[in-house]
Amino acid sequence: MRTFRHLSPIGGCIEVWIGTIREKIGRVVFALFLAIIMSSCQYDEIVPVAPELGEDEVLFSQDIVPIFESSCNRSSCHGEWVPPILVPEHAYNNLINENFIDKNTPENSELYQWMIGNRARPMPLSGPNAEYNAKILTWIQQGAKNN
Repeated sequence: MRTFRHLSPIGGCIEVWIGTIREKIGRVVFALFLAIIMSSCQYDEIVPVAPELGEDEVLFSQDIVPIFESSCNRSSCHGEWVPPILVPEHAYNNLINENFIDKNTPENSELYQWMIGNRARPMPLSGPNAEYNAKILTWIQQGAKNN
């Protein structure tokens, strides 16, 4: 609550006016401070570069399913409720039928885009994994076979 000394009418108006100006300046300074703090919290996440896998065939059952088992299903994220369901007995059909795989342009496959962080936070949630990303991309480039 603001109290004023008994001043002349003009002096009282000036005091109120100065108090109002101080409040406005304080609000502007506080808003600028918040804007600076909020903008400094932004960062770019760097996804590691995928290693070259060479000419070896990447097998869905031996190379891809273990990625899902260790990183996607164990946390219950894609085990039963969140599409695509990646449990071994349903993973391949769900990826193909729900259009997570683009055999024509493998780099644009939804699965790969999610894993490298172009759709939101990179998958798995533990962070990007260059080896996993390379295996997934190579498997799709090799035709995304159910082998």
